[in-house]
Amino acid sequence: MSRTRHYARAPITEAIIDLRVELPEDKSVSDLESVHKGLETAYPMMKHRSLAVFHGEIGNQGAAAAASSKNIGFLLTSQDGKYIFQARLDGFTMSRLAPYENWEPFRDEARRLWNVYRAVAKPAKVTRLAVRFINRLDLALARIRSEGIPANRAGSVARFASGPCRLLHAASHSPSGHQVSSLA
Repeated sequence: MSRTRHYARAPITEAIIDLRVELPEDKSVSDLESVHKGLETAYPMMKHRSLAVFHGEIGNQGAAAAASSKNIGFLLTSQDGKYIFQARLDGFTMSRLAPYENWEPFRDEARRLWNVYRAVAKPAKVTRLAVRFINRLDLALARIRSEGIPANRAGSVARFASGPCRLLHAASHSPSGHQVSSLA
């Protein structure tokens, strides 16, 4: 049986478990506020989670724009700031920030808080389940080349890091509030 390797400095900056749900029509944001009861010590920080919508239109009559914002739930942060739990009208999200330990404690805490969310929100069904890991890879090309990577491999790394790839800074943010970037 192979042993799982544990990295002292894992590149995972955020691990995320996200469930999208459909709630009964009578559920409101004020109902979700009760998820905090009993969690005040472990998750003392609670903020409103808002959804902002911007709409713009250009037509023969000119331009028009409108914006709106509404509260869709709550974001609770653990005492040590490493766990973030979201209870929203459209779902449940659990995040573990760096340093990432391993899967079991993260999964167990997510399961515990999912049960709290389920008891309060009473979702009619789960429409999506996602597990994501956001990694940070700091590539020092000069150091890589100086450590004797074969030329055919070093060229691939250099093309990947500086060739046709470019880093796009997306306008979206992860549940922890960190900016999400992607390679394209």
